[in-house]
Amino acid sequence: MSEQNSDQTFTSTGGLTLENIIQNYGNQFVRGGNLPPERMEEILQGLKDYCDPTKQFDAVSDLCNIVSISNEQALSRMGVDRFIPELLNIMANSDDRYDLMVFAARTLLNMIDIYPASCSFVSSNGGISIISSKVLVIEYIDLAEISLQIIEHLSHQYGAALLKEGVLMASLTYIDFFGVDMQKKILRIAANLSKNIGKADFELVCDILPNISRFLTASDPLMVENAIVSLTRITHPFLKESEKLSKLINSCSLIDQAIDIISNEKTSKNSLNLILKMLKSVSSNNEIAKEIYSKGLINLIPGLLLHERGLHECFLDIMYFILALLPKMPRNEELVCQLSHSNRKKLMVKMTGVKPPNDQSLPETDTVQDSQIESLLEKEPILLQTATDVLLEPLINLLSSSQNDSVNNLVLQIIGTVVYHSSATMLTETLKNIPFSTFLASLLSSDDICKVTTALQICEMLSKKLPDIFDLYFLREGVTYRIKNISGMDEKSKEELMLEKMKKNTIAAYEKAEKERKEKEENQKKQAIEKNERIKNRENQPPQEVKEGETPQEEEKYEDPEKISVAWVHPHVEYPKIPKTSRLYTERSKKASFKNNELAVYAVTKAQLFYKDYITRTKDMKMESSGFIALQAIGKQLLTCKSEEEKLLTELRDLLIIDDSATYFEIINSNIIPTLIEYLSADTHDRKSRVYRFAQIFDQSIPAGKEKSRKSKNFSQSNDLEISLSVSNANDNPTYLSEFVRKLIDVFNSVENLNVNYSESITLLTGVGSVLRKFLKYFKLSMTNDENKKVVLLQANSLCKVRDVINYLQDNYSDEKEQSTEAQTIQIPDFSYFHINERDDDDEFIGNIGNIEVETPKSDEDTSYLLEDKAVMEDDKPSKQYSIILNGEVLNPNMTLFEVFYRKGTHNHPSGLNLGDTTQNLSFKISDLTEEVKDATMSEPNELLQSKEDVLLTHIFSHTSDKDTLIKEGIDKDAIDILELLKIMNFISKLAIVLPHTGGMKRVLLSSKIFLNPKLASKIVRSIQDPYYLFGNCFPHWLKLLIEDYGFLFTFDVRQLYFDLTTKGIARAILTIQNRYFKSRDRKARLIQIGKQKIKLSRSPNILQSAYKGLINLDTDRIVEFIFENEIGTGLGPTVECYNLVSRALQQSGLTIFRDEFVGEQKEADKFDRLVETKTGLYPRLKRLVDGKLPEKDAELYYFIGTFLGRAIYDGRVLDIPFSDALLKLLRGEKLTFYDIETIDPILYQQFCKLQKMCQKVNEIKSKSLSDQETAAHLLEITFGDDGKTRLEDLCLSFTVMGTDIELVEGGSDREVTLQNLEEYLRLVTNTILHDGIIQQVEMIRNGFNSVMGHNSIASLKCFSIKELSDIFVGADEEWTEQLLVEATKCDHGYTHSSRVIKTFFKILLQMTPSEKRDFLRFVTGAPRLPSGGIMSLRPKLTIVLKKADAGKTSDMYLPSVMTCTNYLKLPEYSSETIMKEQLYKAIQEGQNAFHLS
Repeated sequence: MSEQNSDQTFTSTGGLTLENIIQNYGNQFVRGGNLPPERMEEILQGLKDYCDPTKQFDAVSDLCNIVSISNEQALSRMGVDRFIPELLNIMANSDDRYDLMVFAARTLLNMIDIYPASCSFVSSNGGISIISSKVLVIEYIDLAEISLQIIEHLSHQYGAALLKEGVLMASLTYIDFFGVDMQKKILRIAANLSKNIGKADFELVCDILPNISRFLTASDPLMVENAIVSLTRITHPFLKESEKLSKLINSCSLIDQAIDIISNEKTSKNSLNLILKMLKSVSSNNEIAKEIYSKGLINLIPGLLLHERGLHECFLDIMYFILALLPKMPRNEELVCQLSHSNRKKLMVKMTGVKPPNDQSLPETDTVQDSQIESLLEKEPILLQTATDVLLEPLINLLSSSQNDSVNNLVLQIIGTVVYHSSATMLTETLKNIPFSTFLASLLSSDDICKVTTALQICEMLSKKLPDIFDLYFLREGVTYRIKNISGMDEKSKEELMLEKMKKNTIAAYEKAEKERKEKEENQKKQAIEKNERIKNRENQPPQEVKEGETPQEEEKYEDPEKISVAWVHPHVEYPKIPKTSRLYTERSKKASFKNNELAVYAVTKAQLFYKDYITRTKDMKMESSGFIALQAIGKQLLTCKSEEEKLLTELRDLLIIDDSATYFEIINSNIIPTLIEYLSADTHDRKSRVYRFAQIFDQSIPAGKEKSRKSKNFSQSNDLEISLSVSNANDNPTYLSEFVRKLIDVFNSVENLNVNYSESITLLTGVGSVLRKFLKYFKLSMTNDENKKVVLLQANSLCKVRDVINYLQDNYSDEKEQSTEAQTIQIPDFSYFHINERDDDDEFIGNIGNIEVETPKSDEDTSYLLEDKAVMEDDKPSKQYSIILNGEVLNPNMTLFEVFYRKGTHNHPSGLNLGDTTQNLSFKISDLTEEVKDATMSEPNELLQSKEDVLLTHIFSHTSDKDTLIKEGIDKDAIDILELLKIMNFISKLAIVLPHTGGMKRVLLSSKIFLNPKLASKIVRSIQDPYYLFGNCFPHWLKLLIEDYGFLFTFDVRQLYFDLTTKGIARAILTIQNRYFKSRDRKARLIQIGKQKIKLSRSPNILQSAYKGLINLDTDRIVEFIFENEIGTGLGPTVECYNLVSRALQQSGLTIFRDEFVGEQKEADKFDRLVETKTGLYPRLKRLVDGKLPEKDAELYYFIGTFLGRAIYDGRVLDIPFSDALLKLLRGEKLTFYDIETIDPILYQQFCKLQKMCQKVNEIKSKSLSDQETAAHLLEITFGDDGKTRLEDLCLSFTVMGTDIELVEGGSDREVTLQNLEEYLRLVTNTILHDGIIQQVEMIRNGFNSVMGHNSIASLKCFSIKELSDIFVGADEEWTEQLLVEATKCDHGYTHSSRVIKTFFKILLQMTPSEKRDFLRFVTGAPRLPSGGIMSLRPKLTIVLKKADAGKTSDMYLPSVMTCTNYLKLPEYSSETIMKEQLYKAIQEGQNAFHLS
């Protein structure tokens, strides 16, 4: 092998640029034109001229250049068939002219690349042999590379010829001589050629197998995939030859390598699918199947099914692989889930056993065709036992969380197959630790009829194999109860079984069909006899002449009547009607997943037979457990026997936790859950004592040795999108209450039927572009006026909202106006501000970057700009309101049109809905405008004098959930009750802080982690990532209710993900997933790129004025970035700095928009230099209303605060505005109570508490039967506080708000507060502080927020707690540890985490005070606080790199510098900790107020 340097040769010919080539050969050729024929002929003759090497070389060079700028059309006209033979001759006969061969090969490669049809000319001119020879013996490496590229093209069509030439063996032999890219091509060639390998090529396969199999461990996924494809195709011809197949598999240690591939978490999904398919095919060999079992490959399957692996797209192949390792079901015993639709329709007739008359069909056998795996497992049953032990529980968990029909059916098939083929002993051992009966009960309660029928079949198998065990458990776990509901019968039912009805119908249908068949056969025989007579008579008559122009009659032929037979056709058999008492009965007018179809009838029939047999078999058995009986007894007494409450609760606690004898179904069926709900939440005078009694009894540690072992499920946090599923199982000291909550969650999981049929193949990470294009297609919408039946034709797309249609009608529709017959287009939001990256799209999306320059403010005290633009003034409201109606129901204006029609239809998944198929119809009505009634946020009058715990109890139990919606969604009533009880448990845990704390009761009874439900979180996380549900806004109603009303069941990450995906629009939803999944900064890894809106502001003299003018009327969905005038910095850094500066500016005392606790005098001019002082957070300042409204300047400022807050949330920024808990409650729509004043002004709250006690004493005196003199004497004893001296009159209170001139009533400043009107004063002043005095300010903030985030989007904040809201708005404070800093940072370009400088740096960070830490964060990231999630949530990660010193200088002379846009810190290599600390703090202080290049 040799390699030559041909640089000199290529300089004169191959070095031409595209511009040179175009100049030489003309622009017309580039556009598809032709070169003159004489020029082409000249080139052709030059190729043939072996006598003149220079002329021949120039001809090849010219042809190569021409081809390189050609397109397919140009080459087809050129006639490449004339040139290809000459190029091949040059390659074959120019061994001494390396450069010429390379040019000929490159020309040939370009031809094939541009004009694939050239491959046929290469093949027909003997090119395969010539090109192969350059690979068989490699003399020149670059010639071999070009030849291999040509072979790759040829391998698709001419694989057999290439294989015969020995290319496969040769290319794999020399593969190590080539680079990685060429090795990929060789493996692709191997994959293509392997298709042509046959049984006669066994020796070849043995030789090449080791070379291919070693690439199974390659780091490049494409190489692995091609290696697997090659091996799959190579082994395919030998699948029936056990000995050869075993030899091949063992020679390359395939099973061991497959184990490595499957166990490697970095393996690509495609590689995993391919290796599973290969293993499925080779496992038909008994020896290989045994090896798969014995080497533990089957043990890896549960790990693949974990949600954090994210392998949902691989589930189908995983299931097929498992099925290949199991024996098949006999034909007569096949499960419903594995039958085709046509075979399912035959089940009922088959069940009757009625044979059709004259039936000639062969009887079906119980055997299966392929019995290899059956014989293996029969000989070694331990293998089946292993598979059952390993797979059964993970598959049950998968079925509980997956909503993909294809996967579900395969999982059911595997479970049913395992149960069918396992012996009674094996099942007893396997199922002893699995709540299998509970699992079957959940299947039987499903709305999926396939699940129901398959579950019935499995129940039948278990009843036959283990009747002594499952007869009892079926009753106790609710299986029998659900089968009874399906059957529609009870123990005393005398109605004829559906099977008997079906038999009668079948017999009648068969008899009728047979009668009709015979009649038809007799008629045909008669017709044959008559025809034979006609033929006989015609033969005895002379032939008739055919007249000109007439068509001669066809000759009839004799037909033997005895041979005439009419074939039997199976008639339609009328199915019996499902009993109305059956759960599966559905009225035709109602929407349900099961209607009166064949499968539902089969399920009811099967259930009736099972239930009848069960009742007969168990009539003498004692079935009720002692635990169930005891639960029922406690439930009956708990609400009536008040003296026994403590004893009953203790018994209940021990029964549920210690005894643990009651099953989930018995707990539900005992009615104890509704009883506990009523006991704890009933609005009675002793509710507080009941709650305390329950908490005190259940908040006890479980005695040592009494804890029941609890099998916990661990969900890894390796994938940060699935941190939602994380549950902490650490519980060093479990209490009865914690175990009770866990049991309630388990019971809920056993009965819940919250189903979403989501797509496994399409998520926000895959196929999002095609889904979005479907939604953006227009369809015709016909709108009919309900009154005069006038029709308006519109064009809309699926993302239009009902509100858009209403707005169009309000602007354009009139009863008097004649409507256009052409469809009018509704204007929809612009979606051009973002770009979805397609697979092969290499273009950078820039979009039209918006630029806004805000004029420089006049002064730092100027606020006149607030009145220049009435941004928040109400628009002129229309006098009429429009309502859109569908099927008599008024539609929610926030619904998308896609959601409207999806909920109307019967599609299992939104992908099945195509609105463009037909014109869609809606109606509308016009009515007079009615004023919206807003929810009150003030406290109830009777709460003023109640204790804090009483008020909290009232508010907690008044937070009722929308049970009606859950019931309408078909959610099981028992599941709803369990949710309510869990909600009460969560309230009680929080309420513990105000309950009497005796007996060592904790301040918080339970950790929030105890309430987390991973199974439910999994469903929600996967559902909200389905682009069809997300874009169409057509999630099931229960999903939103669970997130908002039962948010404690989910981690903060789940709820934040839901909020981000459902409130920020399509583009930011995709961006959210992108940021969570992709850590790379590589542009090509991005799914979406959103355009930017640049706003140039001036720092001084008034940053607030600049920001107000830039944002108040800004209407854009782009990401807003700020830049400062006369500063170079751009991007994230200045943007974050701007948010911080404006946040501080909004807190200026001179704006008078927030309460200020400042005491003392100050000049008017100094108010803008000082921020408001508050210890509890910002709360709106009470304002004197003008004509019942806020002053315009104040209204605009509050509206701007909401706009600013909305824009920050929309773009993922953090503000430096510490809102008070009370204000956050108001923003969430919560009511404030008297006791919330403590979170607004603690000092004022203390004064009010003293006045409250005075009120209570006054009411107590008045309630006694005292004389006027005695009453007056007792009233004189009431004093303010505990000093016994200060009287109410000494306070000089009037009916005004303390510290302000705001009057509570007309003339309030002149009205003195006395003991007689003190309660009235307290009510008025409390209501003013908590409601009347601030509600308009709060509404303006809410309106501003909604103007950015969307209509009423602030209501979505209900899913967060007050602490979580504060973290979202303001950012999180967290304690750092060295380990956390290591995980949250990246060291690069000179540093690692083990570097001395980095360890010193971390030590300094850990020593910082909270204030210093905020300054450091502002220096590095631009924001003083971290986003919710802490330092781990920084995107991109905080990166620390080495800052090198220039020549002649030391590192100690430099300050650290940063790039805040990318969280990038350049840290010099300081000589000591002291110098590092000094320089770091100096940089922090000097780098706070400007952005320049670092």
